[in-house]
Parts: sequence; structure tokens; C-alpha cells
Amino acid sequence: MAKAAEYDETIIIKMLANPRRRIFLKALASNGESCSLNSLVDEVMRIEDSEWDDASKYRNSVRVSLRQNHIETLEKYDFVEYDPDADIIKRGTEFYKINSTLDSFDRESSDPEFGASAEPPQTFTFESSADDKGGRSYSRSLVVAALLFFLVAVALYFFF
Repeated sequence: MAKAAEYDETIIIKMLANPRRRIFLKALASNGESCSLNSLVDEVMRIEDSEWDDASKYRNSVRVSLRQNHIETLEKYDFVEYDPDADIIKRGTEFYKINSTLDSFDRESSDPEFGASAEPPQTFTFESSADDKGGRSYSRSLVVAALLFFLVAVALYFFF
């Protein structure tokens, strides 16, 4: 039984490693049992708040990313169910597992008991190459989460 619990944690870590997927899952969690894909796309766009020259291209990019990458992966583990005919996303039978972890992320980022401060998060900017459209800026919590994910992956590789 312990092995199954470790497997579940590993899957949940993998599912929450992607920032867009976390935003998508938080949006679904706040919208009830089911929601249209379009309203979830709107929510992801609002939270990401990317500056794109063409909002329709950005909308299409978010929608395609969700349909081809995130929804398919989340369906594989029964975290969500997607009805393409109705264009509706529903919480899957295992959604509660990932939702409790999402709640933990929210508490850690907003509860002073978990070390949150009133200051805006520190960001790290990486220089861009000549063909890039600008440097990339990452919050400290995202960098820490990525590092933790990497360390867990290495530990799992060597110990299992």
C-alpha cells in the first residue's frame, strides 16, 4: 500500500509541475464540478496575463496547449473528464487527490504561518538570446518548486 501512495504523490507532483496546468486546475476547482473549456481558457489567460500583440493568437495558443497537452494528460489519470462535443471539462474521479495538493499550494503562498510576506515575490530574469523576444522572469517560488521537482525526480531515479 505504501508503494501506491508514493506513486500517487509522484503523479501529483508531475501533474502540478507545469504552471499552466496548475492554473487550469485551480480554475476548474473554483468553478464547481464542470465548466466550459472556453471559460477555463479565459481564466488561464487572465491569470497568466501575458502581453501578446494578438489576443486571438494567444487565446488559440492557450486552448491548443490545454487540449493537446494538459487535458489529455489529466484525463489519463482520471483527474478530469473532457466532453469534446459539449466542450465541457468535468472533475474526474481522482480530482480530489490533486485538489487537496492545490489547496496546500494556496495556503503556502498566502498564509503567514507558511512564511508568506507582504512583499511581492522576488523574480529572477535571465538574459535573452538575439532571437528571443525578451528575457524570462520567474518567481522565487517557481524556481524553488522546479528545483524540488528535480530533486524528487533524481531521488526516485536512484532509489527505485
